[in-house]
Amino acid sequence: MTTTTETELYVPDPPLKLEACPEDIAAIENFVARFGWHETLWHVGLLLGKAHREATGTRKGAFRAAANHLMFIVPGCYWLDHEVVIQRPEEPTW
Repeated sequence: MTTTTETELYVPDPPLKLEACPEDIAAIENFVARFGWHETLWHVGLLLGKAHREATGTRKGAFRAAANHLMFIVPGCYWLDHEVVIQRPEEPTW
């Protein structure tokens, strides 16, 4: 586990071997740019659900846990793509 001091974000330890090349990452970034974080993470959750249905053994439970975890947070990801603008009157209306 790593916490970056500049952002104070939790950053888990990466996989032992990272194989994605810059072009692979660019494809993911392009998908997010086209469809937003909400839809991107929704599709990742569906892929995890599909993997769960097809898996056997201990991997089946791991895919189920990952899919449930991601799909639990997906509704909140809507706000990653939209600014929240709250209009408040300058003075009380009463």
